[in-house]
Amino acid sequence: MERLRDIFTDNRHSRALALEHQFTNIKQENFSSISAYCQEIKSIADQISNVSDKVTDKRMVLQLVAGLTEAFYTIGSRIAHTEPLPKFYEARSMLILEESRKSRQSNNTPATTETALSVTTKDTRDPSQISDRNNNYSSSSRGRGVRTGGRNNRSGNRGRGRNNGYNQGTNYYGPRQPWAASSNPWA
Repeated sequence: MERLRDIFTDNRHSRALALEHQFTNIKQENFSSISAYCQEIKSIADQISNVSDKVTDKRMVLQLVAGLTEAFYTIGSRIAHTEPLPKFYEARSMLILEESRKSRQSNNTPATTETALSVTTKDTRDPSQISDRNNNYSSSSRGRGVRTGGRNNRSGNRGRGRNNGYNQGTNYYGPRQPWAASSNPWA
């Protein structure tokens, strides 16, 4: 009789450890339904109780909520914040009702297609009034634009030479428009 008992209880701690790991890593996403998810939690909890300490109802509910997907986040949060914590079967019923509600809602919702709206506008402003954010020009007392060689000079050119870095072909907003180069008022 003792030999038979020893066969069933050998490596009890190792099995308890493996079952504990399996219990704490149960995720709803691995199951087809809430019922299957809850059944697995209950099954593993019973196995742990057979080789180790009894798994409490509170612990099963907390694991049930911890493994839920984002779709059930709201109901899971409601279960977790209920005082006192509901029994495992009550929490299971709440989740099954939520699952059926979501199923009915998805069946009643007509299929929608997502559409992106793209709008292109043409700049109708006077080209001479558009500021060039890439080039640093300042007006001098004679009213001419002068290239500054200051800190924000992105072209790497220094000094005050004529047309110094002006027609590089790009500005902050992308390639320079053909009309922008020809409308230089001081050229």
